[in-house]
Amino acid sequence: MTALLAPLLLGLTGGVVDLYVQQNQQAMMKTAADSAALAAAKEASLKGWSAQTARSVANSVIMANVEGKAFSHGTSFVADVRVDESAKSVEVILDMNQHSFFVLGYFRKDPQIRVSSTARAVGETSLCVIGLDPASASTIQLSGEAKLTAPGCAVQSNSKSANGLASVDTAVLDAA
Repeated sequence: MTALLAPLLLGLTGGVVDLYVQQNQQAMMKTAADSAALAAAKEASLKGWSAQTARSVANSVIMANVEGKAFSHGTSFVADVRVDESAKSVEVILDMNQHSFFVLGYFRKDPQIRVSSTARAVGETSLCVIGLDPASASTIQLSGEAKLTAPGCAVQSNSKSANGLASVDTAVLDAA
C-alpha cells in the first residue's frame, strides 16, 4: 500500500511546493515590473519625455530587481518594454522561462510566468530645480536680489517644512 501511495504523495507534495514557489516568484516579478514601469515613466517625464530614457530606466530597474534573487540554475527572464510616446506610457512585460519546477514544469510551457505593468506620465512640466532635504526649512532659498527664471520648468522642494521654498528680500522666482 505504501509503495502505491508514495508516488502519489510525493507528486502532491511537489505540486504544493511548486505552487508556493510559483506564487512567490510571480509576486517578485510583479514588483519588479511595477517598479520598472513607474521609474521609467517618472524619469522619462523629467526631461520633457524621452522614450529612450524610459526603456533604459525600465531595463535597469528590472535587472536590479531580478539579479541575485534565489532562482534555479538556468532560469531566464525576458523583458519587453513598450513605450507609447503619444500617451506617455510605459508598459513592462516580464516573462520567466526554464525554471525547473517539480510538477508544474510538465504542465506549463514557456513563458511559465508572465506579468505586466503599465505606468503613464501625467503633466508636461520638466523639473529643473529640486531641493532634496526632507527636514530642513528653506531647502530652496532665494535672498537679496537673487532672480531665478525657469520658464517651462518646475521648482520643487521635498521638505516637509512650510518654509521649504523661501524667497526673502527682493528675490524673485519665476517658474512653471
